[in-house]
Amino acid sequence: MELPYGCPWGGSDAVPLLVLWLAVLLYVHQIWAAMVLDDLTSVPNVVAGLAMYFTYSQLWTAVLAAGWWRLLLRRQRGAPPVWEKTVRF
Repeated sequence: MELPYGCPWGGSDAVPLLVLWLAVLLYVHQIWAAMVLDDLTSVPNVVAGLAMYFTYSQLWTAVLAAGWWRLLLRRQRGAPPVWEKTVRF
């Protein structure tokens, strides 16, 4: 299957999909290794680990995109970068 716009770097169209699958496998391996080392391996924990990938981990993509967008808008206005900190009690 080829992308309608072609591959921008001249390689195979399957490369981005391969990278995504490798990222998923790395995540699952890290979660599995942590469960094995802590002796917490069970069906509910494995299901929770997989659910975390599709919820919590994927939300960081949105956080990253929002941060880049804000940075680009600030640069266009000529404003200096801002370090946003969580208010501590």
